[in-house]
Amino acid sequence: MKASYDSALNSYLTFCQIHGRPIDPTADNLSFFVVFMSSHIKPDSVDSYLSGICNHLEMHFLNICAACTSHMVSHTMAGCKKRFECAANRKLPLSQDDLLIPFHHYLHLQCHDDLLFLAQLYTGFAALLHCGELTWPDAHRLQTYRKAQFIAPHTKLDRFGHGSLVLVCPFGNEHNSDNVLDIVKRYIDSRDLHFPHHPELWLRSSGQIPTRSWFVQRLQLFYPKEVAGHSMWSGGATFLASKGTPPHLIQAAAIDHAARLLFQHLSPPQRRP
Repeated sequence: MKASYDSALNSYLTFCQIHGRPIDPTADNLSFFVVFMSSHIKPDSVDSYLSGICNHLEMHFLNICAACTSHMVSHTMAGCKKRFECAANRKLPLSQDDLLIPFHHYLHLQCHDDLLFLAQLYTGFAALLHCGELTWPDAHRLQTYRKAQFIAPHTKLDRFGHGSLVLVCPFGNEHNSDNVLDIVKRYIDSRDLHFPHHPELWLRSSGQIPTRSWFVQRLQLFYPKEVAGHSMWSGGATFLASKGTPPHLIQAAAIDHAARLLFQHLSPPQRRP
């Protein structure tokens, strides 16, 4: 987030320098900035740029928040969104048949990293998770154990604050060799064999938590560029809908998982029955 805010401030300062305008973030200045940037990037991104500029300059210009929410800036932003509107670029959802492609490829190559990739892929599909919820960021400064566990917000039903578990439900025929629970179990057996004293659930053969780029590179070995990290989530939701799952239940599951529910692996000596 800080990197995005820094980029927003740099863009604003460059705009002021190019056009010879004062740095003072008045409603007039910000409106011109919105129009200028909307011709280069998506207006939705410009909207977030205003938040970054406000965050950086608020201590120096106390009226900047009022300027950002003024009628002039709001109407300019709305006009740019309409003027520069572009079609949404969505990734393709994965299907159950798509999952069989890497499964059959790795069927007889039982190395640890292969099992890891399959387990993450099937878990993301079955539990409606995004790639970012299964991996660490590529930037080292963003890699923190604060994000290594996914904990749901506190609710009245969680009286003891234990959090909620992501439930990975089997799909298809439970006797099939590509059953998600069987795939995850094979990975966990391998993980416990190689790293019996590590608390992390997802671990590569090198002992490192898999990063987003590591997962995406493997994903691109089997699917076109139209398939990405969000394809597991959308594919899982589509699969549930095709099986007659009520929309409100799919939506509730998506909201819960997007809130980063707890998905914690307990090493063998600590496992609870």
